[in-house]
Parts: sequence; structure tokens; C-alpha cells
Amino acid sequence: MLAPPLLDLYLLYKRAEQTKKKKEDSRTPIPYYLIDGFAKHECENRNPEKIHNQLSDRNKNDKIISLYTAVTKAYTKEFFKKYNIDYNKMIKRGIEYDIFDSQRDTLIDDIN
Repeated sequence: MLAPPLLDLYLLYKRAEQTKKKKEDSRTPIPYYLIDGFAKHECENRNPEKIHNQLSDRNKNDKIISLYTAVTKAYTKEFFKKYNIDYNKMIKRGIEYDIFDSQRDTLIDDIN
């Protein structure tokens, strides 16, 4: 049964896009990074059965958006520092999970 998790992920994507458009720099959150990070960490390594439960509550959604907005912003800065590659080139590459996960681990306590 894929429809509910796909719908939940689509709605999360739309929410990330809306958040991104409201921001002054309009670069974060990066929706793909947000969704992948959410699925990897909050859904036990991308387990589709966990998606609906994690996205069933507005407060959880708000925390997910806040956390991964901060993570993608920190990731972008750290990626530039490490590789000297700007945002437009960075988003065309795969996620560097060592950087991404490190930023998430640093920020998770601040958001919760």
C-alpha cells in the first residue's frame, strides 16, 4: 500500500517548498534533502511503514520542517567550506551523508 506514504511525502515536499518560498534567501530547506533525511533518520532507514506515523501530527511536521531547514542550511555552509562548491553545483550532486548526518546530529537537540 504505497498511496498513503507517497501522499504524505508529497505533502511534506509541498510544505518544504512553501517554507522555502517564504524565506529571504529561498534556498533552504532543500526539499529533496529534507525528505531523504527525514526518511533516513525518522523512518528507520527509509521504512515506508513508518512514514505515515511520523507525518500524522502537525507538531511533528513542524519539527521536521524546522530541523531539516536548519540541517540543509548548515549542510550547505559546511559543503562549501569543505569543497568550495557553491549551492547551484552542490544540489546537482549526491548528498554527502557524512556531512549531512553530522549537521543533523549537532542540530537535533536545539530543535527538539
